[in-house]
Amino acid sequence: MLDPVNRQRELLDHARRLEYFSGLISTSAPKPPKSLGKASRERFSQHAPAPVMVSGGGPTISAADGSHSGASRPKRATRRKSFS
Repeated sequence: MLDPVNRQRELLDHARRLEYFSGLISTSAPKPPKSLGKASRERFSQHAPAPVMVSGGGPTISAADGSHSGASRPKRATRRKSFS
């Protein structure tokens, strides 16, 4: 069994090694290769969905509630031309 002083030194040495090895691990993601640069960005932009227009504060319209179909709105009166 180790005396308390030697045990303390071992624990300190172990902590120093852990601190050293933790510094070897990168904390940022690697950058993509240059071969994926411009060509992949152009290809992605061709398939990107159209931007969504959002109004200032009105209710959100979703496909599930049926409010976009016009079924609940009254029909507009149409003006008829007279040919007389």
